[in-house]
Amino acid sequence: MAINLDFPKQLMKTVIGGFSTIDVPRLDFHSLEEVGEFLKAYGYDLTIPEEVENAWNIFEQAVEIMEKNILDPTEKIPEVLRTREKLEDIRRLLLYASTHEHSNNVIQSWSCAILRVMHCVAHVENDLFFNYTSEIQDQVLKPIQNWVHAKFGKQILGSENDPDQIPLVKFELKAFKERHSMVIKTLSKPETVALEIFDKMGVRFVTATVFDAFRVIRFLRRQNVFCFANVFPNQSRNTLYPTNLFLETIDEFLETKKPVQPEEVEAKLKAVVSSDSHRANYKEKFNPFSDDTYKVIKFICRHMVRIKTEKGLVRFFYPYEIQVMDYQTYKSNLEGTAAHGEYKRRQRKAAHDRMMGEIYFSPDSQG
Repeated sequence: MAINLDFPKQLMKTVIGGFSTIDVPRLDFHSLEEVGEFLKAYGYDLTIPEEVENAWNIFEQAVEIMEKNILDPTEKIPEVLRTREKLEDIRRLLLYASTHEHSNNVIQSWSCAILRVMHCVAHVENDLFFNYTSEIQDQVLKPIQNWVHAKFGKQILGSENDPDQIPLVKFELKAFKERHSMVIKTLSKPETVALEIFDKMGVRFVTATVFDAFRVIRFLRRQNVFCFANVFPNQSRNTLYPTNLFLETIDEFLETKKPVQPEEVEAKLKAVVSSDSHRANYKEKFNPFSDDTYKVIKFICRHMVRIKTEKGLVRFFYPYEIQVMDYQTYKSNLEGTAAHGEYKRRQRKAAHDRMMGEIYFSPDSQG
């Protein structure tokens, strides 16, 4: 008896080849029963009415996100795929996505597009953040907010009597990412899943000077506002001011053993980065949607969240983002191609192209 040598290329490439399932151009199901077994393994048992309703809700969210946030005005989802009344059975969507009649099959292409968005919605929908939103926000953000006070109409970081308090030009709670925003972000990058969206929430400190930006980091560490051991090292970014030049400059001042004013340090930092720019060591983190002119100190922390449930205490680490920059940089970041609106436009374009199957691996390609 000859051994079975049927090894689907798409299966091998997604499971052990490093390609995302979102980028598969066509599924390979042959019956509604086969689709049902797949969905059960995925996480939705369609023999349970509640699970069927959950699947339809994900479908409807996906269609809404596509029509409101991703599709171009001229693009329309075919009516047969647009509502649960027309589709009748959610499993049909996966069968349509498996059609092989000919290469230019509109229903097959649109079915794949909807399923790609549904996949992102399902993972975002079942993230811990949306099950414990208020508890996570309170436990992560309040310890930070408690150190920010108003003084003479201005905000400061530190206690009212702290001689090393830091004046802030702005203190912003980073807008919590909504489901639609998270789905688009997940869809826009092949390597991103909901678990790897670390900036669902965060804070931004805007200081008057670059020197004060570094002081903010020191203050937060000394007060144990964040634990340095819980920082994601591969998520850190510093394009504001090179760390090596900053530390060298501080060492020079320390060696003189003389009192120094903040203005002197700031002036020296500006002079050094100008004269020694060839030695500057910035910490970059590639983001295809960020502009090269966007400058920031950014790092991702994890905070231990504790939630009381009927079954006892639930504990888990949850990530959040801290951004620090000086005011001049903050203003520059709001302008031109570095502006947030431009960032979102580039991200939405990538999500659109990937959703429509314009970015995918060929089943016959190598690698």
